[in-house]
Amino acid sequence: MVKSYKKLIGIFQGKQAKHNIEILSILYDNGPLTAWEITGKIQKVGKQSLHATLNKRLRSLEKKEYLKKAEKKWCLTFKGIIAAILIQKTPKPFSNKWADLIDFFTKFI
Repeated sequence: MVKSYKKLIGIFQGKQAKHNIEILSILYDNGPLTAWEITGKIQKVGKQSLHATLNKRLRSLEKKEYLKKAEKKWCLTFKGIIAAILIQKTPKPFSNKWADLIDFFTKFI
């Protein structure tokens, strides 16, 4: 896919774009996760510092309506799912996992 989505979607611009892309990709691939679970899926030394950065990114993405916090776990909103699909090199098909996610998410609407 052409990287034109970066010009269209603000969360994919600037110095925080890398973390935003990682968060959306991880949640798309794994379903709802806590902030610590997301941190654990990113390979980096200094998890404490990374965790603080990711918490800021999670709250920012929530304000922009890409994520929603349900209980202690973060999950993608419809807007977040679309953004996650756009950043994939090869789009992944709809799976049973997403049916489970939709059921989980609708409990909190």
